[in-house]
Formats: sequence, C-alpha cells, structure tokens
Amino acid sequence: MYDSQRGLGSQPFGQQFDARFFFRGFQHASALSFLQRALESGETAIAITGAPGTGKRATLEYFLRESSDQLRSGRVDEIPEGAHEFLEAILNAFGFGPVDAERGELRNLLSVFLVQIQHEGQSVLLHIDDPGQISEEASEELIWLAGDKSRAGGLRIILTGDVRLDALLDSPRLKPLANKFRLRHRLDPLSARETHDYLHFRLAAAGCGHPGKVLSPTIATAIYASTGGVPAQINQISAAQLDASSAKG
Repeated sequence: MYDSQRGLGSQPFGQQFDARFFFRGFQHASALSFLQRALESGETAIAITGAPGTGKRATLEYFLRESSDQLRSGRVDEIPEGAHEFLEAILNAFGFGPVDAERGELRNLLSVFLVQIQHEGQSVLLHIDDPGQISEEASEELIWLAGDKSRAGGLRIILTGDVRLDALLDSPRLKPLANKFRLRHRLDPLSARETHDYLHFRLAAAGCGHPGKVLSPTIATAIYASTGGVPAQINQISAAQLDASSAKG
C-alpha cells in the first residue's frame, strides 16, 4: 500500500494516465461530450486545444478507452515535413512495419486498411499530438485524409495542441486545411471549486476515506493559487505535499 496511514492504495497524483483517477468535472466532461458529438456527427477532422497540462491527451485516452469497441486508434507525435514520411508515420501508428513503396502506393495501402476496419464494424481514429509546423506536403496529405474518400473508409482525425495549433489552423497559408477542421474545442484549466473537487476525488479514488483531512480547504486553495488550475501542475504539487507530510508523520 502506498500510504496505509491515510488509506491510500496508490499515489493519487501520478503523472501517468490512469482511468481510475480521471475527473469528470465541467471542463473535461464538456470535452468528452464534444468528442462524442463530433464523431457521431460524421465529422472527419476535429481539434482540441488548450494550455500544456490541461489534460487534452488524458481526456482523449479516457474517451478511447470508453469507445474501444467502436474505434481503432493510432497516434502520431508531430508531423514529418515530407508527405512520404508522414504517410509512413501514420501506417506505423497502426502497426505496419517499414513499407518500401511510393507515395501513391502508401495512400492505397492506407485506404485498404481503412475499408477493412470499416468492414469489421469499427472506425479508425488518428490522433496527432502537438503537430508543430505543418508543411505544404503534410497539409496536402491531411486534406486528402479528411476528404470524402477517407470519410467513406471511416477515418477520424483529431489534432491536439496548445495555442500554437490554433495559430496554425488560423494562418492564411493553411486555410484549405483549416476548412477541414471546422470543429474545435478549447480545454481550459480548472476553476477554484473544481480544483478542490479534483483533489478530493483523486484522494477518494485512491482509497482515502477523509480527503478533506489529508488536503484541507486551505491547502487546496493554496494549490489552486500556485497552479492556476492546470491539472498536471496540481498533480505535481499535490504529490510532493503528500510525500512531505508523510515524511513528517
């Protein structure tokens, strides 16, 4: 047990995603609803933005966990500049090994894969996290992926990133791509009230019977003031607070 004195079976503020500790407060419940509505509407391309640490990736991981019977997912971190390399990265995200083929052949392979998954009763979700700069070649591939041909194959594309992603999609250079990503949702930090609820929820999920005695309202308010309600920072400070208070008995 992580902390028997306080009934904690595990560290409630770990940095790794754990579905037991996913807090469905207003911000993250709204993001989950957005994802569900967007995918049910048939939109091929959507984006979730927000400051680093607000829980974009955690929210998507939770959503994918809940929708695992409907979706086959893969993730690409950043986007290579070349179209060929980008297509290879996408295929690799879905378990394909190195493919010695031309750009057109890679597109055909990806199209066949999408149709095959659709015949199995699922859709394919491609998550691109923090895409960075998007070259003209990569933009062209994203537009192709979000087109009618891929829509018929059941593909969904989700971009996640901070304010730089909004700037990219709003830039005149990428207007044709931005037209594909009409649906966007911004994930904001937690409010002061949500921060209190978040702390107590995670303590209770770890087995603590009296969360308010472990992290008092005064401490919770101080944590909110220090972090601005950003969950990743809340976790970091709260974990240190638990360790420090445990060491002092």
